[in-house]
Order: sequence, then structure tokens, then C-alpha cells
Amino acid sequence: MDLAAARYIRALFSATLPTRGAPADLCQEVEAFGRFAAGRLWHDLADDERRRFTRGFCALASDAVARVHAAFPDLTLVMRESLAAPQGMAMVHSLLNRPQMEPWPVDWLVTGTPDQPRLADLRILGVSLGIFLRSVATLQGAPSGAGGRSAAAILEPWRQALERALPQHPGSPPR
Repeated sequence: MDLAAARYIRALFSATLPTRGAPADLCQEVEAFGRFAAGRLWHDLADDERRRFTRGFCALASDAVARVHAAFPDLTLVMRESLAAPQGMAMVHSLLNRPQMEPWPVDWLVTGTPDQPRLADLRILGVSLGIFLRSVATLQGAPSGAGGRSAAAILEPWRQALERALPQHPGSPPR
């Protein structure tokens, strides 16, 4: 799985490079990651809200990737090593190089099989993005309990965090 995970991350990074100004469709690649990031909040969602969440998280992930590439158009990935991780997963260590800036260490946690790897989580500068997102949604005080929670209650704090971290560039089309 270690080598397959490294190949997967390389392909995922290449696939998310903007094509004619828009990143590739990330929905299938980020669906499991979105559920992990939502954590117990995901389990409280009704089936129709789960579908809304999946579509909304896909749009949010695509927007985030587009903003990263707009802010850092010459971003490159340098693979360091791929190791076995707990629960049959693999951890791919890498650096994201930004021209004339310090690189970001990024660790990608990959689950699945060598034939069908999937992104489970990533750590940027040592911080788990999945756990960070889960904390943001939980701290916002979204209503709890089945039927009381909505996809929007989970996704909106994440959208606000993205806006603070990487605001849209002037002249960007509204999303």
C-alpha cells in the first residue's frame, strides 16, 4: 500500500492542478475525507442532508484547491517517503514548495486498497485538517441530534474559515 499511496497522492496533486481555471472534479476523492472531518456530526444527518453535505463538501474542497493554486500558482509537490500507518493505512510525507517561501510539510493519510486508495486526512504543518474542521464545526454550536442538524450548519463555518485563510482574489468570479 505504501508505494500505491505515494502514486495516488502524486496523481491526486496533479489532477487538482487547475485546468482552464477550474480544478478537476474532486468529489470522489474527498467524499470519505469529508465524512471523517464531520465526525459524529455526519452521523446525526438525515439521508437527504448527507447528500447535501457531500455535494457541499465537494464544492468547498474544489474552491479551496482553486484558491490555493491562485495564491501559489507555482506550487510543486516533493515526495519524501511513504510509510505504513495504523489501521492498514499509509502515510505519505511530502513538501509543498512555494517559490521564494518556506515549504509546507504535508503528510497525507491514505486508506483503501492499493487498487482503490482514498484520501483519509492530511496534516499541514503538523495539524490534522480533518480534526481542525471537525473542531470548527463543533465549536460553532450546530444543533445536535438526528433531525436537528443540517449540512449547511456544518459547512458554513468551514466556508467562513476558508474565507479567512484564503480570501478570493480581486476579480475572481463569486462562488
